[in-house]
Amino acid sequence: MAEIVLRTGGLTFLSLSLIIPDRQAETAAQWMRQQTDLAVVSRDRGGEYASAAREGAPQAVQCADRFHIVKNLTEAVQVLLARCQAEILAEKKP
Repeated sequence: MAEIVLRTGGLTFLSLSLIIPDRQAETAAQWMRQQTDLAVVSRDRGGEYASAAREGAPQAVQCADRFHIVKNLTEAVQVLLARCQAEILAEKKP
């Protein structure tokens, strides 16, 4: 299976989805158990990788990946703007 690895400043970044055959928690956890020096798991919002990290790498810190941080921010700003727009339109009505 293909593996894309980026090594920089003593850190190794790789896409787990490229090195395991599925997105099942047990498959990912099994791979993580073999990585004894795994310190950080950057993941999506899916529950499968969260469960895998808890089970397979309990020592690792979990964080959202950049795409999902931006997605969460975008969704929160959209909700805020919709609320502000509703308030502005409500004040304009006679």
